[in-house]
Amino acid sequence: AAMKALLGGVIADMMSNLHSFIIVACNHSGSDLYRYSTSCKAYSAEWFLRCAYSSVNFETGSDLVDIAYGWLNYQIEHHMF
Repeated sequence: AAMKALLGGVIADMMSNLHSFIIVACNHSGSDLYRYSTSCKAYSAEWFLRCAYSSVNFETGSDLVDIAYGWLNYQIEHHMF
């Protein structure tokens, strides 16, 4: 019984990590995101502007799906707040 519980926990953890990766990857690796060739000081006004310009929000169609995404489909807000 303990082995089944451990295996179930490992599988649940892997599925949760896969789900999180899929959500995060969609928002951080699009070809339409602006990429910068120079750096800037963290937490400066320019840094916050860059966070907004290089993030993407996407609609999922319903609040239920937004909940499943943990509202991470709204990356601009996620990066700002």
